[in-house]
Amino acid sequence: METCKDDVNTKSEGRAVDIGTVSCEDDDVEQLLISRLLEGHNKHVRPVHNRNDNVHVGFDVSYNQLVDLDGKKQILTSKVWVRQVWHNAFLTWNKTKYCNINRIQLDPELIWKPDIVLYNSIGISAGGEMYKFNTMINIGHDGRSQWWAPTEIKSICHIDIAYFPFDHQRCFLKFGSWTHTTATLNLTMTRPGTADLSMYYINGEWELQGVPGIRNIVNYNCCHDPFADITYKIILKRRVLFYVNNLVMPNLILAGLVVFSFYVPPESGERISLNITILLGLTVFLLLFNERIPPSSEVVPLIGAYYFALFYQVGISMILTCITSRCYHHNEFRKMPRWFRFLIFRVLAPVFRMQNRISDQKPWQPVEVKYKKPQKLLLYKSANGTLKLKERQRTESVTTNDDDDIPPISEPLRVSLETKMDGISKQLGVFVDHLNRNEEIEAKKEEWQFASIVLDKFFFWFFALSITLTLVLFYWKIQQQSIDTSDPHPA
Repeated sequence: METCKDDVNTKSEGRAVDIGTVSCEDDDVEQLLISRLLEGHNKHVRPVHNRNDNVHVGFDVSYNQLVDLDGKKQILTSKVWVRQVWHNAFLTWNKTKYCNINRIQLDPELIWKPDIVLYNSIGISAGGEMYKFNTMINIGHDGRSQWWAPTEIKSICHIDIAYFPFDHQRCFLKFGSWTHTTATLNLTMTRPGTADLSMYYINGEWELQGVPGIRNIVNYNCCHDPFADITYKIILKRRVLFYVNNLVMPNLILAGLVVFSFYVPPESGERISLNITILLGLTVFLLLFNERIPPSSEVVPLIGAYYFALFYQVGISMILTCITSRCYHHNEFRKMPRWFRFLIFRVLAPVFRMQNRISDQKPWQPVEVKYKKPQKLLLYKSANGTLKLKERQRTESVTTNDDDDIPPISEPLRVSLETKMDGISKQLGVFVDHLNRNEEIEAKKEEWQFASIVLDKFFFWFFALSITLTLVLFYWKIQQQSIDTSDPHPA
């Protein structure tokens, strides 16, 4: 029967202990090995023979999934594989003498392990650890210990909402020993430069642009020796398609409606209702926007500033709509002020090539009807047999043609005719005066209506330019943010 004898090292008064021989045919060889390794093992003691030596711990992270980035609570939830490697001088054996057992797995609660914690974790377990791994530790015959621990961690991530939703975010995962300084535990990166992204699962809201890592040596006021930590910077870029379709594009449509509201005829009473509807629509989208971002007084988000700009423009358009409506329905008995007339007819109308049928060069002049009373009237018969009245000239004698067979009109008849002509003249004067007043009122009314149309034209182009400039500035700020956040040497 083949037997094996092995010196299994445990810490017992600083010397190796011979744990005896076992039969390789036994099924419980590994169990016996583990029980003998753990016999007298103190998991609270660093696994070094010389207390002045430090434990070298290799550390790296495989970043597998960004589960969620809660903007309101500013919490990053990630799934990672934390990989740690160190040497345990108290857990070694000679594999050639111990039935060729090369590696064993032990519960992390049974042996010493590095107290590596996530500094910016938001939760603390019952045992005081910021995170807890439940996977087994692989231990080689030479004492090399490997701990591959998949876990879900929640960390604090300060969200910069200045460029929401076209923003880039930087979240940090800071790992380090909570109690050991570099004098007792030397934490190093087994994968320098970056985290392992080979198993990363794509997130629908965020684009992962990189997870660079760096080892830091930090001095704290509490301790004489510095602490080592490994910090990973998670660089994220928000995917904007959802926000463009649901927040940006509807507001662009509402902005276009603000412009084209000035194409609605001034006499229509629906213009103010349209502007109020646009204002309510912006309010709804503003509420949806506020639900997406954390409450902050540090900075106004870019899209929030864009919303407020549209908000103010819609409010101003409502005021101007009231002005143009007031102008269109202005009191026709009031004359247009000179400065306003000059602005409309001499400045704005020529710019927009608009002409009014009412002359803007000369003010309206009323027509005056006068009746001249004749000196003497004669009644005569014309060639076609019609009786006509003719005024006698002062210095000429009355002559008749061959067809005048009626004697000169008598004085009573002349007086009667003149009286009737006076009455007709007065009635005609009253009618002409009324007609003149109506034409004057109509002319003033058309001037005010024309002024309203000119103002609508001006406001249309003014708001088209204003909203376009707002959109261009919005886009420029987005591009500027993309340039500012480019980080050729991250971490």
